[in-house]
Amino acid sequence: MRWNEAVIQDKNADVRLDKYLKENFDLPFSVIQKLIRKGAVKVDNRKARASDRLVAGQLICLPASLTETRSIESKKIDPNLAQKLDPLIILKDEDLMVINKPNGLPVQAGSKISLSLDDVLASYNHVHETSLKLVHRLDKSTSGALIIATNRESARVLTRLFREKAVNKLYWAIVEGAPKEHQGIINIPLAKRLVGGEELMVPDQRSDWLEALTKFKVIRHINDDQTWLALEPITGRTHQLRAHCKAMGWPIAGDIKYGAKTKGPMCLHARRIQVVDYIDVLAEPPSHFKTSPTRKADDFIESR
Repeated sequence: MRWNEAVIQDKNADVRLDKYLKENFDLPFSVIQKLIRKGAVKVDNRKARASDRLVAGQLICLPASLTETRSIESKKIDPNLAQKLDPLIILKDEDLMVINKPNGLPVQAGSKISLSLDDVLASYNHVHETSLKLVHRLDKSTSGALIIATNRESARVLTRLFREKAVNKLYWAIVEGAPKEHQGIINIPLAKRLVGGEELMVPDQRSDWLEALTKFKVIRHINDDQTWLALEPITGRTHQLRAHCKAMGWPIAGDIKYGAKTKGPMCLHARRIQVVDYIDVLAEPPSHFKTSPTRKADDFIESR
């Protein structure tokens, strides 16, 4: 078998393996994750994990046939997609921009996805000769504040700040039912399990469970069936807010995957994002949130 090889340079030191492959090989993120799980990606001739941090001088190897085929089949960049980004921008400076991601727009490209934020950024970079890079994600059905790095160095710094928990996030959610308490902390470990043929994050305390903590506060009781909540994730597990709300008996409205009975757009919105000592940005909720609570709802984030 022939292999594609790459030596890690200083500029890529401390970058996650999966992010490095996404930026340097023409492959969708889902394919990269699958290759790593199957051991088809090697670092210094050893199996690697997606979360491994790279070191300058390391040798990355993956099958040449796969990357060559993908290069031939890859979509051409559509320059018209670039114009879709400007209306979403809330804040922009030389190091980052914050956008208000709409509900229904997936962040990353995939085989069954016709349009993603990845596609829009690729077009914007092509048209404007920029280097916009994603440094975190929101679910397809979650709207709200999303940070994008404007250059490789700021991407490295922002990735480190997320890892060091120097970035705080506040979400608004409309849930079915209501908490018994006005505010509190949800402390329920989560693990990924196959449920009814699909992968879900569920409460679990077996060997592979992950600690998961979420602060919550009731903002307003909308009616007898729905409550407006502020949610602050202390840990950052996959689908944490959705899984925690379901586990507490008040699933997020519209989140059919996690037990909601209410159909329609999922009512989970990244309202506020704060990089300590740098930015503090609010994103307006989409129209399906109907009414807006007072600004006191934005004061939930506390110093940690």
